[in-house]
Amino acid sequence: NLWKKLELKDVGIPCDENNEVRGCKLLLTSRSQDVLHNMASAQEFQLNELDNGEAR
Repeated sequence: NLWKKLELKDVGIPCDENNEVRGCKLLLTSRSQDVLHNMASAQEFQLNELDNGEAR
């Protein structure tokens, strides 16, 4: 769960100068859409919270 922009190269994920990953797919989660926008994510999915019955 990301709270701020993550430099993928800094954690050993091969990517180009635009922070675009080559040869693999990553699933990043964040409560802030701004974080994902700052990382130039290719696709975003909105996940809704579970109600208490579903969470058990």
